[in-house]
Amino acid sequence: MACSFEVKGLKGEKIGFCILSFFFPTRVWGALLASLIVGSHWVLASFGETGLYWETRTTQEQAGRAGEPGAVTKHFFVPKKIRIERQGSIIILRGDRRTLYELHPSEKTYTELSFAQMDAMAGNTRLSFERLRAKMKKELERLPESSRKVVQERWERYEALAGEGGQLSVSSLGEPRQIAGYPCQGYVVRKGTVELVSVYATKDVEPWKKLKGDFFEFQNVLRAWHPGGSRGGLSEALAQIDGFPMETSVAGVFTAQVVRLETQEMGSELFEVPTDYKLSKEGSGSPVPGGPRG
Repeated sequence: MACSFEVKGLKGEKIGFCILSFFFPTRVWGALLASLIVGSHWVLASFGETGLYWETRTTQEQAGRAGEPGAVTKHFFVPKKIRIERQGSIIILRGDRRTLYELHPSEKTYTELSFAQMDAMAGNTRLSFERLRAKMKKELERLPESSRKVVQERWERYEALAGEGGQLSVSSLGEPRQIAGYPCQGYVVRKGTVELVSVYATKDVEPWKKLKGDFFEFQNVLRAWHPGGSRGGLSEALAQIDGFPMETSVAGVFTAQVVRLETQEMGSELFEVPTDYKLSKEGSGSPVPGGPRG
């Protein structure tokens, strides 16, 4: 899933915009952040830990209607460690080492970035966002009136999601819903009058209480690197929501929903780089799949 939309410029060129995201490289970046927004008890043992496993499926909106469901993203989560798999791409975040690994199974290589390195890169990505903002302003002026309003509304939502500043509020939605067999309460996050994200969360995942802090730390790390992103803000607002996020939606862009959720025994090797993988010297140009490339 790519959390993005695109418009055509005056010359027919496509202009794409990545939204968010748990957080989360164009081939997987949106999936990663949306999944880190969507979302054990565990027992320490020599062969691993019992952790929380879930799968999400993301549907992008196209012309105001839901499109075809995208690929499933798999998550393996134990304290201080998360592994995210989607379409052959694997990301491992290690809070205990404060390091992110991106694995490339087809090449048996990997890239590695410390959280400090990602934080240092954030300044460049925020500069890229400012350039994108200036370009979008010109494109909006050139668009015909018939399409300008829709594109401007989406851009304003993107700015609210990605930009700094502004007061965020969290409020409850109406009737509860059942998602994947779990009772869920709805919430909406707004910046002023702009609706940013809606979330349906369940309180019936007891292990989440011990994992939640790690989860939002990882989301904050990824968001600080994302163009226009900053630590805190949206992550802090989402952290106010009580329960494990079973569904996350950005209006007019995408909906990511948990389709499977369970506890599993997880071997420690899930969170390690395989011994036969070689460190890539060049790197991918991005610390997360689907993110901008250099």
